[in-house]
Amino acid sequence: MRSISDFTAAPRSRSTSTKAEQTTAVAQSIIQEEVTARDKKTARLRKLRLAMAEKEAGTVKAAPARARRAPRKKQAAS
Repeated sequence: MRSISDFTAAPRSRSTSTKAEQTTAVAQSIIQEEVTARDKKTARLRKLRLAMAEKEAGTVKAAPARARRAPRKKQAAS
């Protein structure tokens, strides 16, 4: 008579180093994706900032000077 174990496949046991290597590879790919996304965002924002600075450089006007209050006169002691 055959046992059940003859019909079922034995589960593959992975070594801990293989699991660690796989985890490391996945983590590194996630980090690389984040770095790429950050670099793209930085380049886009830099481009927008430079365009805005260039636009402002052509339209910069001197701000009017603020009027100052006259100093208070000291009252003579009586």
